[in-house]
Amino acid sequence: MAYNQAQRKAHIREIQGYLYGISYYNEKIPRIIPDGIFGKESQIAVKAFQQEYSLPITGEVNKPTWEKIIYIYKKLVRSEPEAISVFPSKSYIMKQGDKGYPVMVLQVMLSAVMENCSSCEKINATGFFDASTVR
Repeated sequence: MAYNQAQRKAHIREIQGYLYGISYYNEKIPRIIPDGIFGKESQIAVKAFQQEYSLPITGEVNKPTWEKIIYIYKKLVRSEPEAISVFPSKSYIMKQGDKGYPVMVLQVMLSAVMENCSSCEKINATGFFDASTVR
C-alpha cells in the first residue's frame, strides 16, 4: 500500500505536536499549531530546532531530525518531574518552638492525614511548631 496524503498529514501533525510540546520548555523553538500542514511556520520551527540541537539547518524533517525531535520531546515533556526538597536536609529535625516554611509544610501534610481521622483535631498550618502540632 502506498504512502497516502492522509498518512503524510498525520505524520506532519505528529511532528508538529512534538515541536509544540518542546516549545513550552525551550523558548527558542517557536510554538506552532499542529494542523498537519507543513508550511512556513513549521519550517521555521524545524530550522530553530535544528539550530538549537546542533543539526544541519535545512528546515526539512529527515531521519536524524525526526529522531532528535522525539528524543528531546521524551527528555523534556515525558520525563519524571524533579522532586522538590522542602526540608533543609535529610537529617533535619523539627521541634516545638520552630517556625517557618518547613513547619508549615509539615502542618499541611498532617492536616491532610487528619482529614481521614474522625477523632483527630484539625491542625492549622500556621508555620509555628506549637502544642497543637505536637498532639
